Amino acid sequence: ADLEFAPQLRFHGYFNLNDTAMYRDHVPSDPNVIPKSTDTMDFYQRHGLYAQTDSDISDILEYQLRLAGQEGRDYFEIYLANGYHAESFYDMMLEAIRKVNLEPHDWLLKEVFREYKASSSGEALTVQIFYDD
Repeated sequence: ADLEFAPQLRFHGYFNLNDTAMYRDHVPSDPNVIPKSTDTMDFYQRHGLYAQTDSDISDILEYQLRLAGQEGRDYFEIYLANGYHAESFYDMMLEAIRKVNLEPHDWLLKEVFREYKASSSGEALTVQIFYDD
């Protein structure tokens, strides 16, 4: 329901699935459409969005906030390999916003955001950010 208000957000949760996982709840009309794969984190690893440690999370958050600001986007994605922990993610996200806001830009981020689970595990997130007018 929330996504109806933010259709520009992108979700790549299915890029996080191999063919075995995809077939658990999808039946393709042509079984050759989905290539065989054993690499379950390919999309996130290839795009530098795969975080295994708190340091990875902080680095990715800061980089993605800067990049989104430069490109005028209001979202980014991240994959939390060790699971999603709402309280620690919230604190890390606010810290990253504050740090990026100290840098000189022609935009300023609000200290508010929304995260959307982009995979059934909740480890893949799309994060919506907001700018100060």
